[in-house]
Amino acid sequence: MKGVDDGRITAIVDQDAYQIGYQVIEDLVKASKGEKLDKTIPIDVKYVKAADLKAYGVEKSKIKTTETDK
Repeated sequence: MKGVDDGRITAIVDQDAYQIGYQVIEDLVKASKGEKLDKTIPIDVKYVKAADLKAYGVEKSKIKTTETDK
């Protein structure tokens, strides 16, 4: 936050690590079944302005995964 406070950081681009991991597992399952994989997997990113970083961090920290598909 020091970089935000002193003006060096004006925004960040945040990738969805959960979705990246999820897609990796999905592709591993497909590959194990011999299915064709896409060459690219689009994963959304979020542009977060410095003024919104604290609130964004609070909201993101609330995201928890408690179950897995069976």
